[in-house]
Amino acid sequence: MMDKEKNRALQLLMSEMPDEIELRWLSKRLQTPAKELRYHIENRILPDQKEMSQFISKLNISELEVRLAMGILDHTVIQRLSENVEAVARCIPGNQQTTVPESPPHWINNETWAAVSR
Repeated sequence: MMDKEKNRALQLLMSEMPDEIELRWLSKRLQTPAKELRYHIENRILPDQKEMSQFISKLNISELEVRLAMGILDHTVIQRLSENVEAVARCIPGNQQTTVPESPPHWINNETWAAVSR
């Protein structure tokens, strides 16, 4: 049940225009006014510490998950992603390793191509 609620909350945080029913559900679940939640979601502003503690305790959502869902990429998030580049890359669909083409694109000269394709 907790995973279902967690996913539901994360989907709402990812939305640009939160659904009113979902917003009321999350407001009730976190005991936070819907108006405040809407403001944070629509303006991509991280909830304050009180609201964040509600996400953590009631829905088992970490601050990092809230930041990622809302698209708030500060230095801390970027550093954590950078520390786990391979794992992050595997999670992104369509991110397969590619081989270097044999000939350079038209906008790269042969000397530059030789230097970067070694």
